[in-house]
Amino acid sequence: MTSPKSGLKPNHLEYFLVTALMASLALAQPLFDLLGRQAEILVAHQFSAGDLLALALILGIIIPATLGLLSVLAIVLGRRAAASVFYLMFGALAALALAPLTAPLALHGLLAVGLVLAASLVLVMVYRRFTPIRLFFKIMSAAVLVFPLSFLFFSRATALLSPTAHAALADIAPASNSPDIVVLVMDEFPLVSLLTRDLEIDRQRFPNFARLADQANWYRNATTSAEITVAAVPSLLTGIDPVPHTDRLPITSNHPRNLFTLLHNHYRLTVSETATQLCLHNRCVVDQPAAPLVTATSSLVSDLGLIYRHIITPAPWSDKLPSVSDSWSGFMLEAPPARDLEDASDGFDRALGLAEKFTNVSWQSRSTDVERFVAAIQANDQPQLYYLHTLLPHAVWRYLPSGQQYVGEERWVAIQPPTGAHPGDIWHEDEFAVHQQWQRHLLQVMYMDSLLGKLLDRLEAESMLDASLVVVTGDHGASFIPGQPRRSINEVTLSDISAVPLFVKFPHQQAGNIIDRPVSLSDVFPTLVEVLDIDLDWPFDGVSLTAQGPPRTMIRTVREVGRGAELGAAMEYPLRRHQAHLRERAVELHRIFGEGREGGLFEFGTYAQLLGQIPDNLALSPTSGGSVRLEAGHLYANVSPGDSFVPRLVRGTLIQSRAQAQKSQAQTQAQTQSLAIAVNGVIRTTTRTLDIPGQEH
Repeated sequence: MTSPKSGLKPNHLEYFLVTALMASLALAQPLFDLLGRQAEILVAHQFSAGDLLALALILGIIIPATLGLLSVLAIVLGRRAAASVFYLMFGALAALALAPLTAPLALHGLLAVGLVLAASLVLVMVYRRFTPIRLFFKIMSAAVLVFPLSFLFFSRATALLSPTAHAALADIAPASNSPDIVVLVMDEFPLVSLLTRDLEIDRQRFPNFARLADQANWYRNATTSAEITVAAVPSLLTGIDPVPHTDRLPITSNHPRNLFTLLHNHYRLTVSETATQLCLHNRCVVDQPAAPLVTATSSLVSDLGLIYRHIITPAPWSDKLPSVSDSWSGFMLEAPPARDLEDASDGFDRALGLAEKFTNVSWQSRSTDVERFVAAIQANDQPQLYYLHTLLPHAVWRYLPSGQQYVGEERWVAIQPPTGAHPGDIWHEDEFAVHQQWQRHLLQVMYMDSLLGKLLDRLEAESMLDASLVVVTGDHGASFIPGQPRRSINEVTLSDISAVPLFVKFPHQQAGNIIDRPVSLSDVFPTLVEVLDIDLDWPFDGVSLTAQGPPRTMIRTVREVGRGAELGAAMEYPLRRHQAHLRERAVELHRIFGEGREGGLFEFGTYAQLLGQIPDNLALSPTSGGSVRLEAGHLYANVSPGDSFVPRLVRGTLIQSRAQAQKSQAQTQAQTQSLAIAVNGVIRTTTRTLDIPGQEH
């Protein structure tokens, strides 16, 4: 028998090794597995090699070792208490390790929880009873080292250990009178959002896009090269089309010949990337201050925490979590559900404070990025490249055209929860619910229009607009068709996904042109090379936008397979089908929302004729009782219309009386109730309850 003074007792070592192993299986390996397959998340967080090593060390070594030490230190409570602590930790970690198995087994709710707890209890009992099992676990404790090493050297994240390897740093001098270049990439921006039913830009609704089109070339048949950002943006910056069935990360080592490596030696680069790392940081003036370590760490921990909650939480509770399938970072940017704001009895400022605490980010982050980019633009004797990839007008939708923001539950109410059949981006069949989300998207596009106006104003103020080469485009689109994918291209969504805005103002261009020649995002980089008059031997799939020759007759968009796994096959379809679909969607948008500044956006619905009416002046039929319970209703007690945050997204629950409920049951076809909402005695909007399973709103 080993004495207490001779070192760790055998059961002490067992406690340490096995607890560390279980912590690795329960906490580290699920995240290593996901991040190793979806390393774009790390790219979006601008991970360096040092960051990757630190993550592997903390998640794979320090956390398991710390929990292992805690199980050993429990010996101070006595041997019996220490054993109890060990088996309690073993069982809890076993439950966490087994929890992810409920999803592929299609186990839901309390059944999933019960089976996981039962299985973990059985595992504890088997471990205690059988010596060979205990020996097996001790031998397997070596996996504590295997997991982080495998993540570092045998996953897609491995590329981040040398993200700038093979960078093709061109040493080619552009012409002496090289223009300044301004590139603005907007995320998730379907072209149809800008259009009238005649395929013109809606000048009242989007005056600054119209202003740009009046002095630039608008390529009305421009399409994205891929339905996903991490493939579309590299295509824009390299002139190379995405390769189907590949899984290359959007980093410099995988795209060494790009706009930034071309201009690094002769241009001053002011660059702000989102979801890509193609600019060498030691050669770019990044257009945003470095995030404080605490802030950056908090954002990463927040995202990893939410990812882990998705991994271990069974349906239907996982459906209530903020989505992690809609972007590569900032998953907690969504507002918290209104019920989480109910304690904010001190008013809307207090509610907003809780929301910011909940999200771990500034609610001004998206607009601030654009405004900071605009403020950084200034004339200089050295040629300059200003590049910004903004998340606007990408979901989440919370901006009004004025720039005011509203707090409330997000669009996920109209999205079907993920199942084995689809990843959770399919709209429900409730047309009205989907159109509400389309409305919110359009309002956010109108805000993007105002930010574009600030960019144009700044270029004019610096006397740079005339001589600069300006590119404004979107990376891919989005669709708002009930029962169809929001972000995937198919025969129904076609141009919603593939058609994107593309405006190019060439140096000293004075008049705008509408060009219907079909072009792709991969044509942008060859165009910049031509304008700069650079003799470059880099291969391109795209061609200059000014090139002559037979036009494309087919539209090609590469699909996404899974999330962060690989690109799928390219969908190709005739140009004439693309044009017909775009017109169909523009006509549909006009039918629902009309045209013009804001009016039509708030007037869609069955009873829009009630807007502006005073309820007391209307002939109303008697009611059978019932009421509406507003979510966070106290926020409406003292609202100033000029505040930066306003509770404009009204949500609540219709509480029917017994008579109404009996009538609804008798009239099975009447599944929804129409509502008019009055503010200060005047009807300002009409809506209806949702026809969505599980929703009472």
